[in-house]
Amino acid sequence: MIAIQLNGQSQQVTKPDLAALIAQLPNNKGLAVAVNFEVIPQNMWPEFTLQAGDKVDVFQAIAGG
Repeated sequence: MIAIQLNGQSQQVTKPDLAALIAQLPNNKGLAVAVNFEVIPQNMWPEFTLQAGDKVDVFQAIAGG
């Protein structure tokens, strides 16, 4: 297990991959994710490995015009 910050809350995760973390969230469609203030494109989620102490921010992606 590793400890991360998820939307400002401490959380322990068993799998250090970003896609697994997002899959566990309710309402996990249409999300954008930043790790340590860097936006991670959705196509990179399966191969992105979280590290202890990472700050993960998950938010609804909104299209503007």
